[in-house]
Amino acid sequence: MRFFAPAVACLGLLLTAVAARAGDEMNLLRDPPFETLGKPGAIWKLSVNKQTAATAERVDEDGKNAVVITIPAAAAQVWHIQFQQNNVALVKDVKYTLRFTAKSDQEFPITILIQQEEKPYAMVGVSETKTSGPTSKEFVHEFTAKADEPNTKISLALGAAAGKVTIGGMSLVKVSP
Repeated sequence: MRFFAPAVACLGLLLTAVAARAGDEMNLLRDPPFETLGKPGAIWKLSVNKQTAATAERVDEDGKNAVVITIPAAAAQVWHIQFQQNNVALVKDVKYTLRFTAKSDQEFPITILIQQEEKPYAMVGVSETKTSGPTSKEFVHEFTAKADEPNTKISLALGAAAGKVTIGGMSLVKVSP
């Protein structure tokens, strides 16, 4: 019995590592099923400026975990509403691929921001705007890190429009050294 608990703990760590993989490559994003959303110490956060409003709810979307973000009114700036994960370590000159699925109740702009977590908020990757619609679609964003940055913020800026957008399948993988 004494050996059972450590064996179960090791198995749990192994399964967690396997579950965090995207294909054969390690997903650099933590909590891809969004289990911590809305809880103290959450890994995924909905960041909302004081003058704006938005809510996020974890849902089961076609048998997969997703987040529905409801935005009652567009923000003054696109970055005033962000679905994000902080503390992602990126290495200069390494190529990465960010993937996620999205659908929305109407055409909805999603701006991908890969930047420093704190001032001066310099871009570590290239920002790009994608447009989701009523049909679920996979989005792929490839970039090469511009700097060594241990505290990168991976963010989907959603403040450009009012509406409801569903995000799922988030992964960030290293493509080349």
